[in-house]
Amino acid sequence: MYELFGGNPFDLMAEVLRLAEQKRKSSHWYTPTLEADERCGKEARKLLEPYDKELKLAATIGLDLQAIAAIIRQCETKEFYVLYKILQELDYFFSWEQFCEAIDEAKSFRALNDNIEETGIRILPRVKIPQFAYEGHLRRDARSFCDYINANLQNCYYIKEEHLNVDGIKYELENVIYQPEIKGKDRESLTIAFSPLTNLPLDDILQINYFCREG
Repeated sequence: MYELFGGNPFDLMAEVLRLAEQKRKSSHWYTPTLEADERCGKEARKLLEPYDKELKLAATIGLDLQAIAAIIRQCETKEFYVLYKILQELDYFFSWEQFCEAIDEAKSFRALNDNIEETGIRILPRVKIPQFAYEGHLRRDARSFCDYINANLQNCYYIKEEHLNVDGIKYELENVIYQPEIKGKDRESLTIAFSPLTNLPLDDILQINYFCREG
């Protein structure tokens, strides 16, 4: 999706997500005690600690492929809640501020990770929104449509590839992120296309607010 000097760090995250989903399906679901939660957190930090410096820059310049393979190898033996804590740690390292300037708004992208076919996972950025409420109502973001893991990630969220198959139809995602405050482009207007197309009156679908730039 964007140029990196090393391996894609979101490929690592997708692999850990795949493992976490497998462990969650095969293991008994339980709510960990405070003691167990702390233990899993310490185990996750201990696993990632040797790669701390690389992970801090991973979303900007990439991650060594050997480091990615070593982390995945260790994750394969971990229980679900340790993997869950590892995902939270990776989400902290791979912050929106690190990679947002590298995203080209002129190009659409399928996901942040490249290994969609191998993992069945698509990772997308949790883009910051300018206001969280509109006319007294809380705006819905990615957390409104997600499960346990997604709800506790701050900088990204994931979609299972299988969920893009609806009633026998395979849907494709193309994402474009517009960032005027970062790109510094002065525009008089912005045109956005919505898909799928519909013949309903636009006012039935969208509530449109018009803004005028003064000066």
